[in-house]
Parts: sequence; C-alpha cells; structure tokens
Amino acid sequence: MRKRNLIADAFFEGVSAFSEQSGAVGFDSRAEYSGIRKKGELSKMICVARYADYDIEYVYTAFGGINFCSTFNFRIIFDRSMPYVKYSPYDIMYKIDEDDFRCYTFAYIESPEKMRQVIDALSPSLSALLPKLDDLCRRRADMSDIFDKFSDSVNAYYGRNIFHADADDEDFESFMESYYLVDDAFYVSKPYAQFLRGDYNSAYNGMRRMKNKSYYQIRLTSFIASLDHKYEATPNGCDTTGEGVFSGKTQIIRTITAALLLLIPCAAVLAGIHFLSAALIYRGALWSDAWFVLNAMRYISSSVIPAFAFSWYARGVTLIFFKPERRRYLSALDKISIDKRRSGCLFIIVCAICVMLIASVMLTCNSYAAFYSDGIRLPSETAPVNSDNYAYSDVEKLVYAEGAYNLYGYYVSADQYIIVLKNGKKYMLSYEVTSTVIKEKIIPIFEEKGVPIITVHDADDIDFIP
Repeated sequence: MRKRNLIADAFFEGVSAFSEQSGAVGFDSRAEYSGIRKKGELSKMICVARYADYDIEYVYTAFGGINFCSTFNFRIIFDRSMPYVKYSPYDIMYKIDEDDFRCYTFAYIESPEKMRQVIDALSPSLSALLPKLDDLCRRRADMSDIFDKFSDSVNAYYGRNIFHADADDEDFESFMESYYLVDDAFYVSKPYAQFLRGDYNSAYNGMRRMKNKSYYQIRLTSFIASLDHKYEATPNGCDTTGEGVFSGKTQIIRTITAALLLLIPCAAVLAGIHFLSAALIYRGALWSDAWFVLNAMRYISSSVIPAFAFSWYARGVTLIFFKPERRRYLSALDKISIDKRRSGCLFIIVCAICVMLIASVMLTCNSYAAFYSDGIRLPSETAPVNSDNYAYSDVEKLVYAEGAYNLYGYYVSADQYIIVLKNGKKYMLSYEVTSTVIKEKIIPIFEEKGVPIITVHDADDIDFIP
C-alpha cells in the first residue's frame, strides 16, 4: 500500500475548490507514480480545470530532479487541438500586465499547511487573471505574437524548428515536456531565488550570464536592473523557493557534520572486522603483525567512505543544533527532498560499497606476517592477498638495520627488521609494528628457533652480510 502524500492531497483540495468557485465547466485529475509498473511513490499530480476558451493545468511535482521537488505551478492551454503547447503565466503576462513580475511557481513546499497557504495567497491573483485570459483569447494578433515568442524560445533551446507541419505527435510531446522541465528549472534557480529574496544585484548578475534566455527572462532581467525599491514578488510568508534554495548550504553542512559524527563508529566497525578476521586467520599463531593495534588504525581513512555514504540517512541527528522552528522546517525539507527512487538506489549502492570495503578489510588482513611454533607465514610476492608458509630452517637470518641512505645520499636513522630467506627473498616487518613490540614478541621466537639475528648500519648492506 502506497503511503499518502499529504502535500498532494492539500494541492488537490485547493485547486479543485478554486476551480469550482471560479466557474470551471470541467475538472479532471490524474496521478503519476514512480517505479516499475508505476507502483512506487507519487511523482506528480496533474489537475486540469476547463473553462470556455482555455484549460488551466495545475501541476504538483513531488520530485522531478535534485533541485526540483514539491513544486506547485500551472500552465494555460489555449488551443485544445495542440494540448502539448502550454503557456506558463510568465509567457503571456506581457500581453496582460507588463508590470506583473510576481511569482507563480512555488518549490520546496514542505508541508500541507504551506501548500494551503500558497494556494490561498495565490487565489486572488488567479481570480483576477481569469477574465484577462478570456479577453486575451479574443485578441488574435496578441495570441499569434505570444505563440511566435514562445516557439522562438523553444526552437532556440533545440537549435532547430520543432513546430513544422511534419512533426510526429509523440516526438513533439516529448520535445515539449523536456522544454517545460528546462523552463521550470529557471524558477527554482539561485538567481530567481535571489530575486524573490530582494537581492537584486546578485539576481541580475546571475541572469545576465544566462544563455538562450526566454522572452520573459529577458524582460525580468531588465526589470530587475531598473528596480530601486523592494518588489513583493511573493505573498507574505510564501517564498518557499528562496527559502529552499538557500537552505542548500545548510544541508551540505549538515551532511558533512553527520559524516564526521559517523567517522569514529565506522572506523570502530572496520577495526572490529579487522581484529575478528585476524583472530580467525591467524588462530594458533604465537604472534602476528595483524594483531598490532596500529595496523587496524589504518582503516580510519577508509571509514570516510561509509561515513559519507550513510551521512545522507544520518543527518537528522544534526537537527539538535538548530532552534525548534528551524529544526521543524529542515526536518520537513529532508522528507520532501529525498527521492524514494534515488534513495533506494543510493542505499543499494552504499550497501555494495560497504560489502566491498568489508571484503577488502578481510582480504587485507590476510597479508600480514604470522609466527607459529613450527614455522612462519609471510605475504606472497605474487598475490597480495595470499601467503606463503616457511619452516624456520628456511630462514637465513633476521636483520636489524639501524637506517639507510636516501636518494640524496643522506643517512636516515630508521629501525628496520628484515627477514632474509635462504631462497634470497626478503620480507620487511610492518613499519607500523614498533621496535619495542618486535623485540618483545618476535625476536624471542627467532632466538628460540636458532635463527641468527644480525645488526647492520645500512639496510643496503644486507646482501653483503654472511
């Protein structure tokens, strides 16, 4: 059973009530769902109110992309024989009220209450718009000019004319729907959000740099450049788009904070897997490099991967750092901004990464030296995750090198313990294992087994020591 989208319910109630009150002669609705066979979450709800000479298509988009979620907008269909040609109020406003640059698209609507507030606040503007649409339909020259400017914007986007007579209906519908997505994206962009919030200089600079601007975007850019006072683009308390867009930095900071909080437990889990694997792989050993604590600490860096992967799901814990009102808003924003389809795939990807990381820890744990009562186990030179077994009689000597000369000819003091086998192979004990541990744990084993222990000043002299 699908979980109901209460914001979509508020959308349907609001537009259906307004359509009835405004004298619509017909009203239809349909819902679109995500997932295989449309069995997933609600992705879009579409309501069409029919009037005498035109239709108004109201759309609630639950999720349409990373920056396009929980959005209310509408378009007008003037020619029912071309139902795929839909004009936003921005496309026609220059013929109705050239000074009207109010917002008619609202994104990041985080709650049913906010959706009701938006529709209630927008209803007077819509009521005033309807008779103007009736009048516009009778002005053929203006309608032709609107279509010409609209088609110019669409053709400029595609770089060719898609309104030719031979256009296939299915292709034309697909082209138009793609264009609407791009057109709608402008109204959830940062420059438009800056305009809604009154940051006109930044909004102008952002819009000025845009390419392939529509006729409305050109007009809006010029309008912003001429503003010398605060322009109320949205009804009071209804700037959901600006609020949502500028919460993006907060969401990023919350994700990073959640990742840092998860870093220690993730490192602890990987270290635990390391020690558990070491206990199983090297059971019966007198000593193994894998048992040394510092060798498990290398997984702190690896834990960054799962920490950031799971931070998307764990960032709710960061809400405690915010005031209650802000906390409620961010919590609601989390719910609407998570695409169930994407988060499901993300969860699978995260789990796959974690499985591979755990497998990597277990395989890496197989690449340490181990010392048993009857022989030693050393990592294989040909296969990093395999080991080779040797008897103590196969060991020629254990060499303690006090240091070595670097590429510049300077002597660097650095303790190194190298196991030299009679077949000529050499194995350097892990750098992470301190000299103290080697002296306490490993050297006594070699002394007991009669393996010669030799000290050299320069590690390069090993081959010259008998």
